[in-house]
Amino acid sequence: MPKILLPVDVLHPHDEFIDQLDKLVNLKSSQVHLLYVKDELPGYEAILGTVGDFPEDLKHQIEQKIADEFAAVKSNLEARGAAVTSEVVGGLAGMMIEQCALDSGCDMIAISAGTHGRIEQFLMGSTAGRVVNHAPCTVLILKHVPNVPIKNVLIAIDGSDAALNAATAAVRLFSLDERDVQVTLINVVSIKPMYKFIAPVQFVAAIEDNLVMSGEASLAAAEKELSDLGVTRLDNILKNGEPADEIINAAKTLKADLIVLGAQGRSAVEKFLMGSVSQRVATFAKCSTAVIK
Repeated sequence: MPKILLPVDVLHPHDEFIDQLDKLVNLKSSQVHLLYVKDELPGYEAILGTVGDFPEDLKHQIEQKIADEFAAVKSNLEARGAAVTSEVVGGLAGMMIEQCALDSGCDMIAISAGTHGRIEQFLMGSTAGRVVNHAPCTVLILKHVPNVPIKNVLIAIDGSDAALNAATAAVRLFSLDERDVQVTLINVVSIKPMYKFIAPVQFVAAIEDNLVMSGEASLAAAEKELSDLGVTRLDNILKNGEPADEIINAAKTLKADLIVLGAQGRSAVEKFLMGSVSQRVATFAKCSTAVIK
């Protein structure tokens, strides 16, 4: 029984969020742990506490709102067959979500993508972006999922063990072996721009040819692995370009309902300048994204 951590936002309706989750995950056999992270009261409200009962009343209202929302979400999830527990903590949202996932032994965090624009993402990052980077388990970034069973899943394969493990984990987490779903594997051949700038053309061409052959071999190996696990509708595509852009474009072309990636590492400087492939895809793709860890 997979254990899912579900952060709850009392300011936004939960029905659509749970509908989206239910389209991707088999809630009937899942254990869902609800989490609400409450902010500490600002300093000026503490000062008001010395002259009146406003903060106490506000605190009571917040607690009642949380309790009401938990009850509604729990009822919705239990109606779908999930086993539900809940917890309220205080602190920074991203940090507390990560810590709760670790302490609770969760297999997955399901979180809304939020509504930050590109400038905000660059300057401060969203809670979802921070969780993608630092969470100890798989992170499912939920975006719009049509009100029908999922039909298309795109899985990124880069030749690494992490990517292959992510693909096989996705079969289990999203029951891809039990669904009538088209699974497309994608490998992106990418040469760092600096190499193209300083290396002879023949050298770059030779590297590209080797990467193409390696990509084809990786796709074939992953396709066999998923076929052995019971996935019946499989296809693969090989692209050349910047990985995040090619994955996002392929998802758009295929009308994918879900993108699956393995967690990928970059240096701190590279992440600051451009972000990891997984974070960029999770941020800018139009469909839901699962970053498998």
